[in-house]
Amino acid sequence: MFVGIDNTDMNVHIVDTWIKRTRDANGGIISPEFAIEVLAKTNHLAHIKKIIKNIKSKCRDEEGNPSCELVLAYKDFILSSVDKREVSAKTLESLQELADLCGIRDEFETINNKPKFYIDTDCQNTKIVRTKEELSLLEGEQLKVYFDG
Repeated sequence: MFVGIDNTDMNVHIVDTWIKRTRDANGGIISPEFAIEVLAKTNHLAHIKKIIKNIKSKCRDEEGNPSCELVLAYKDFILSSVDKREVSAKTLESLQELADLCGIRDEFETINNKPKFYIDTDCQNTKIVRTKEELSLLEGEQLKVYFDG
């Protein structure tokens, strides 16, 4: 599931603070829904790593082992993290581990093989437009603009 970045007002540091504040307000857990919200603001490798680290540390069974059932709640995040998005080698390895744990590796690899729109440091000054009129309104704004056709 492709999640476009639409962020003209939050820089890398503001996004990081937003993630930490939301995580802490939720008992130290980044919810699957919030993880997707983050993807709508950033593809910065530090932000994606922070979410993956949270999933790995919080999605454990009573014995402390990784839990397929708990990780599966993050399936959309795992797949969307590589859907038209570049990720660092280390991040890719971590996402592949999560995909293996949930049994979604084939689907993951199919999505990961799509052409990439976003590089692994994209964050602020990214906008999605849906009409030619919206595009013309942004002329001269120094944004990365993607057309959702």
